[in-house]
Amino acid sequence: MRAKEAKLSAMVGGTAEALAAARPLIESYAANVFHVGEGAGQGQRMKVTNNALYIASLVVISEGLAYGERGGLDVTQMLEVINVSSGQSFGTMNVFPQHIANGLYAGTGAEAHIIKKDLGLFVDAAAGENSPGATIAQAYEAIAAFSDAEPTQDKALLYPFVRDRSAKPVT
Repeated sequence: MRAKEAKLSAMVGGTAEALAAARPLIESYAANVFHVGEGAGQGQRMKVTNNALYIASLVVISEGLAYGERGGLDVTQMLEVINVSSGQSFGTMNVFPQHIANGLYAGTGAEAHIIKKDLGLFVDAAAGENSPGATIAQAYEAIAAFSDAEPTQDKALLYPFVRDRSAKPVT
């Protein structure tokens, strides 16, 4: 969807000359083109890093909003407060208001199995390099359970999945 609108960000690894040759094609789908290094795979590494931060944040946002909602706070109002405060992110500013707080739980353009695959790339690579990644690996567990429950469900359904999965009576 964002590619058709030429609104993606492209992370490119390779020589400056190769990027110059490919730039017209890349700019046909990307508004932002970042040359992240000369080495093979550096563009992929940057994309995996970016996706991991975003997808893991969806789990964290879901847990935080579920906590607030469980205490009687309104999701829409929480997002209004968060989005002018220190907790704001792409998820709180875009995904949650447009696809979750309005009750639609659809239309994000990403299915559960895709975000599981994307986050899994980071988790596997970090583990293989003995790089820090324990917190993101925990987020992956939630994403994997979400995807395993219904692989083709829209990622917007992650919020009720997280909220309802952890709901226990307050004593």
